[in-house]
Amino acid sequence: MAAQLRHGELDPSLISLMESFADSAVQQVSRALQFYSASGSQEQLSTLYITGGLASLPGIKDKLSSELGIRVHGLDPFERVEIASQINMDRLNAEKNALTKALSLALRGVGGQYENH
Repeated sequence: MAAQLRHGELDPSLISLMESFADSAVQQVSRALQFYSASGSQEQLSTLYITGGLASLPGIKDKLSSELGIRVHGLDPFERVEIASQINMDRLNAEKNALTKALSLALRGVGGQYENH
């Protein structure tokens, strides 16, 4: 099912399941932001960036934006990463949200340090 979702080939019988999951995810994000506001932060959130598997859900950005009343954008984890020429870019683009955690760990490096160039 995850591969179908990443490639936009979700079986119609699973659409209601994914919509239910998306609704639940929106509720969880909304609760987290309510907690953030209640913690005494003086800053108003104006934009939410999402990545990882959540960002792959069809319509999730619009659902979040509508529920939260703020802009929601997908964050490209590979935006500032130099990609080798032998990498299949079509496949990388289809899989990049699922690779967010792996990329983050790789950027930390073996010693846990990331050099910000």
